[in-house]
Amino acid sequence: MTGNGLVNKYQSVQNRVIHEIKHYYNGFKLLVSQTGTSCSLLHQVFNGRTLTRKERKQLIRTINDLVRLVPFSVFIIVPFLEFTLPFFLKLFPNMLPSTFQQTSDSEQTGNNYLRLQLEIAKLLQKTMVNWKDEFEQNVRQNQVFINKAYPSIDGMLQFGLLFSHDFSIDKLNRLQLISLCKLLRISSLGVNSYLRLKLQFKFHRIKCDDKLIVAEGIDNLTFEELQMACQERGIYSVNIDVNYLQSRLQQWLDLHLNKHTPTTILIFSHVLSSQSNDL
Repeated sequence: MTGNGLVNKYQSVQNRVIHEIKHYYNGFKLLVSQTGTSCSLLHQVFNGRTLTRKERKQLIRTINDLVRLVPFSVFIIVPFLEFTLPFFLKLFPNMLPSTFQQTSDSEQTGNNYLRLQLEIAKLLQKTMVNWKDEFEQNVRQNQVFINKAYPSIDGMLQFGLLFSHDFSIDKLNRLQLISLCKLLRISSLGVNSYLRLKLQFKFHRIKCDDKLIVAEGIDNLTFEELQMACQERGIYSVNIDVNYLQSRLQQWLDLHLNKHTPTTILIFSHVLSSQSNDL
C-alpha cells in the first residue's frame, strides 16, 4: 500500500472516530436534557397533575432510554465491541436508546417496515386461501376486501366477523405471532405463550393510547406524533400524506373504540390494504 493510501485510510478512520464521538456526546447530552424534563413531569404527577398524551409519551420514552442505557453502555466502554452492535440490534431492535438513533437508522427502519408489511400480507393471503373451503360462500366478499385499496368501515367489520375467531391471539400460529411482534416492534424471542402475553400487553397500551388521542383530538397531533401513532398500530406511515394518515387513524379509532373490532383484525386489515395499495 502506498503512502497516500495509508494517509487516506488513516484520515477515514479518524473521521469515523470523530463522528462517533460527536454522535455519542450529542446522544448523552440529549438524554440528560430529556431526563431533567422527565423529572419535572414526575414532580408534577406527584403533585396531582394529569399529564397530556405527549408528556406521558416523553416520560415513558425517557424511562425506557435510561433502562436501555445500561446494556448500551457496555458497547461503548468495551473496545471494539461497538462493531457487534448491528448484530445485537437485529436480535433486540429496541435496545438502542432513542437519543442515539440517527436519520439513516430511521430510513432503514422504514424500508424494513415496508418489507415486513409485504411479507405479512402475503402470509395472510395464503392463510385466507387455506380457509377457502370453510368460508366458500364468502370467498367473493373476502377477495373484494383484499383487493380494495382503502377498505371501508363496513368492509373491515365484515372481515372481522368472518375471521375474528381464527385471528384471535390464542389461535395464531408461531409464524403469525413472530410477524405480528416484528410489525409492532416487539422482540420475537420466546415461546408462543410469552409472545401472546407481550402482544396482549401491547394491545392494552394501544387501547389506552386510543382513548387519549380521542380525548385530545387527532388534529392536536404533530406530523411526527401522527406517524408514530400509525406505526404503533401497524399502519404504514413513511412518505405518506398527513391527511391520509389522519383518516386512517380516525378509521382505526372508530373501529377499535366504537365498533369494538379486535386489535388483531385491525392490524392485519391495515397490512392487507397497504399491500393492495402498493405502498
